[in-house]
Order: sequence, then C-alpha cells, then structure tokens
Amino acid sequence: GDFVISVGNACNNLASSAYTIGNYADITKTGVTMGSSGNHNFSPNIGTINVGDRLKLTVTYNGVNASNKPQYAVKLEKVCSNPTAQTVSGTATICTGSSTNVTVASSQSNYTYKLYKGGSATATTKAGTGSALNFSVSEAGTYTVHAYYTSGADAYCKADMTGSATVTVTPTASIGSVTLSSSSVCIGQGLSATANSVELGGGTGAWSSSNTSIATVASTGVITPKAAGSTNITYTITGGCGGTVSKSATLTVKPNAAAAQYTLTNNTQTYNGAPRAVTVTPASGAGTATIYYTGTGGTSYAKSTTAPINAGTYAITVNAGNGTNYCAATNLSVGTLTINKANQSTLTISNTATDLVYCDAANVKLTTSGGSGDGAVTYTVTSGSGSVDGDVLSPSAKGSVSVTATKAASQNFNATTSAAKTFNFNKTAPTVYTLSNVGDATTICGDPSSGAGSGTLRLANSQTGYKYQLYSNGAPIEGYAAKAGTTGSSIDFPVTSSGTYTVYAYYGDNSTNCPTLMDGEITLTISTQPRLVRSAASVTQYMPVTITSVSTDIAEWKITDDTGTPDLSSSTAYLFDQTYDAISFKGASTNGSTAKTYTIQATTAGGCSEKTTITVNPDTEACN
Repeated sequence: GDFVISVGNACNNLASSAYTIGNYADITKTGVTMGSSGNHNFSPNIGTINVGDRLKLTVTYNGVNASNKPQYAVKLEKVCSNPTAQTVSGTATICTGSSTNVTVASSQSNYTYKLYKGGSATATTKAGTGSALNFSVSEAGTYTVHAYYTSGADAYCKADMTGSATVTVTPTASIGSVTLSSSSVCIGQGLSATANSVELGGGTGAWSSSNTSIATVASTGVITPKAAGSTNITYTITGGCGGTVSKSATLTVKPNAAAAQYTLTNNTQTYNGAPRAVTVTPASGAGTATIYYTGTGGTSYAKSTTAPINAGTYAITVNAGNGTNYCAATNLSVGTLTINKANQSTLTISNTATDLVYCDAANVKLTTSGGSGDGAVTYTVTSGSGSVDGDVLSPSAKGSVSVTATKAASQNFNATTSAAKTFNFNKTAPTVYTLSNVGDATTICGDPSSGAGSGTLRLANSQTGYKYQLYSNGAPIEGYAAKAGTTGSSIDFPVTSSGTYTVYAYYGDNSTNCPTLMDGEITLTISTQPRLVRSAASVTQYMPVTITSVSTDIAEWKITDDTGTPDLSSSTAYLFDQTYDAISFKGASTNGSTAKTYTIQATTAGGCSEKTTITVNPDTEACN
C-alpha cells in the first residue's frame, strides 16, 4: 500500500505537505534524495506483503544538500507476517475436578497463543515454541486459540487458529445419603428406601440388599421384609464420573414376639367372688399384650379377655402388639392361672336345744349355719351312742351324743367341718295325760244368733318344760300354736271345726323331740245352727209363704199342724216347693172358719235344728 511521509523544513520541522512513497522493488534502497518539495516514490524490494503483515518505515534526516534542501534516508522493512493457522483439537468429556488439554497442532516462535472460551479471551497464553502447544482446561465450553506477534500486543500479525475443541464437564457421581421409611420393621410390613441428593455423573443407579434372605429391594426402592435379621439396603452408581459410588442404610427386620418376651405374674390366686386377673409384663422392646383366659381342669370357660371368677386352672395366652424390637404375634402361651378354692366360712351346727328327752322316737333334725358354696352337708357321730340318717340324729341309749357337720367341697370352696356339738338325751319322756271333752255333747250346735259353733277339749294335766300340740284328724292344726305346760295344771283347747282330736307332747321347742301321744281321742261335730226367717207370720189360706234358713246345710225340713199331725212335709197338699235352704207352701185349711198354726223345723246334716210357726187364716169371702 501507500505510505505517507511528512517532510519537514530545514529546521527539521516536517512540512505540511506529504510525500507518497510507493512500493519499492528493492528494500535495500535506503538513500533517497529529495530534490525539491512534493511527492517522491520509491520501491523497496521486501518481498510479498500480505494483509496483516507489519512493515517498518524508517526515515532518517541527513541534513540539506547543496541547494540547501533537506535530505532524508528512507528505509522500509517487513517486521512480521500473520502466523500460520494451525488446527485446534481436544474435544473431550471430563469429570468435575478433572482437566483436559486443548491442543494447537503447531506453533511459531515470536508469537503468542491465547486461549479463548466461548468467544471470549481467557487469561491463558503460551509462547510459540515451533511445536504443538497444550492448554489445560477444567471448565466446560468451546475453546479456540488466537495467535499474534509477541511484540505487537495482539495489534497486528495475528490469526485465529483453525477449528475448536468442545469440553463437556460431567459432574462426579455422588449420593448424599440413603434413608429408609422405617429402620426397623416387621415381616410383611411395607416400607421403601430413598437415595437423597443423587448425582448419577453419567452412570446408572441400582438398589441392592446385602442379605436377600432378610429382605429384598425392588428397582423402585420398595423393600420386602422376609425374615428376622439385619441387612444393608444400598444404592450404587456404576459407570459414572469418579468410579463406583455407594451409600447404605441398615434395615432391621424384627422377629415376631415369642412367649419368652412376656412374663406372667400373679398367676396363683384364691377364689373371692371377683374376677382374678393376671399380670403379663412385656420384655424391653416387646409390644403390649392382650391377655386371654381359657378354662381347663373341669372349669368351662371359653377363651375371653375377661378374667375368670371361679376356681380352676386356666390357660393364659396373649396377642402381642408391635414393639420397638419385636413384632405382633397371636396366641402366645405364657402359662396358666390357678384359682384355688377358698376356705368356707365357719360352719356351725345351729340347733339350740341340746338337753333333750330320750325315748324310742327321740330324733333330732340337725341344722347348720355358715359355710360357703353349694356343697352337701353330712353329719357324723363322733362320740356317744347314736346314728345319723340324713340330717336326723337318733340316740340309741340314754346319755350324750356328739355330732360334727361337714359341708362338702364345691366348685369354689374347700370342704369344711364344724366343731362338734353335744346333745344330752337325759330328760324323761312326757307323762301321758288324758284328753277329754268338756261337756257331754259330741255334736255342738252354734248360737242361733250367729250360727257359729265351738267346743272345748281338756288335757287333764301338763308338765313344765314340755309343749302340747293339738292334732286334728292325725295332723297338727295349721295356725294352732302348741301350748306350754305347767306342772300340775290342765290345758284347755278350744275348737271350732269338726274332727277327731288328739294331743302330742314334746320337750322344749322341738316338735320332733320325743313326741308322745296323750291318752284320749275325741271326735266332735261342730255344726252351724239354723236360723229361720219367715216371709210372713200369718197368711190367708191358699196364699204362699216362704221360710228361709240362714245356714246352707239343711238336710231335712219337717212340718206339723196344731192337731199334732206329724211330718206333713211330704204332702203335696201342703208343700209345693222345697230346697236345702227354704220351703214355700200353702195352708192346709179348707173352707172352714178356724185358723190353723203350723210348726216348721229345719235340721242340718250335723243334727242341729230350729223351729218357727206360721198361722194360716181361713178365707171368709163368699164364693161366687
């Protein structure tokens, strides 16, 4: 190209006009004499000049010539050319923290090679050595290289190297942690594993279990517990940056609870009428237990969580819940509950009369109080002459007999025996006295005003300490209390009903204590006395009249007239109606002029009778 040189005056000041120096063919031409002002051309021989080459033009002032014109020596020389473009290579994939080389295939001395990333210069430069250059890089990006003449500060003689290198940085494979939804589980319980903060680094992750007989893990991290024990659940990255990476978490599969984890206490008790619960204590880490009772040993008791009451032997099982160290289990046999029978309350023979009469029928009905349960009571003669049949004590000789009572064991009570009770059969049997009727009549009619009848029986004598019971038709009269005797005194027994009467005497208050029949058997008939009511005392003949009895057991009606004619009751001329309690009749008079009086008598089945009269007046009216 053209170079413009400003030429100064003799004072070495450059003139305002310029001199154009063309391309000289010979660079060795250095002496140029400017004969006058204006443009002067020269052609230095410096070879091919390319765009971007750096040329150095040197103009030296050599004074003035004879014409007093300034003289200059001009020198043009080639400083540098653009560097030769070289191929850039080094495309690679590296791991985070690693580095790779971006390489320029060759380099030139006196040139500086600068590394570019993504089109922007970096601070990395290398001096050309005449051979390949390597730039170490650790960051992802597209790298290029630019070269320039070292002295020119990248102002000239520069060129971009050919091609580029793309570096990809893959993160290093890493796993922050592995967590389990539960670190301790039971067989059959669902859970999952999770890998946290995972960087695959280009690799592949997979789950595994160190002991697949304890638990297996699916590709999704779902864990299936199979047996009690421990296993490591591991997440592993293979084929990624940094090599194989693993992280694990320990899973404990708890065993099912066994009977050994539960301690049974309070399992021997005594019946008291209330539920008898046991205590089951779980071992550390075992879950709480639901207690079940099942009756055995003759006690019928279905499996239940309700504690039993009755004595017997009961199997104790528990259903265990999940604990921290053990899993739920059912029907664990942990032992037995024994409910022993209780002792009965004190049993006592409760008879109060112990000084008794000895005779052929000196039997005593034994009674007890106290004891517990529903066991049968039996009696045993422990001393003296006598025997027991059921609950009746019979002495076999005069004297004392001792007896004990035993109440048998029942479901909830042990057998018990009373203290002995002594009965003294030393009293004399009652003296036999005579029973008689007070009065001669054995048929007793009631008072006509009330119809009630009563009689009195008398026992000729009695004894202190004995009681006398009136019997009717061979049995004690209901509601008729026995009468206490007094030595030397008779006893009266009022009666109001028919029967055959006797009296028994016995000692004390026990009617079975040698009852003795007194002499005499009296049969009394107690009849209700009739009481007659007339509808009229006198009537006109042929008019009806009715006589009614208050009593209802009339056995016979009898009618007589004032002439003494007996028993007209069967004559239909007089009697037209008769029932057991009333008669109605018409008078026997004909058309005479004299009144007639009739006597009516009613007699009961017991032989008691009553009479009344009726006057029948003649009818004096004339007959038409």
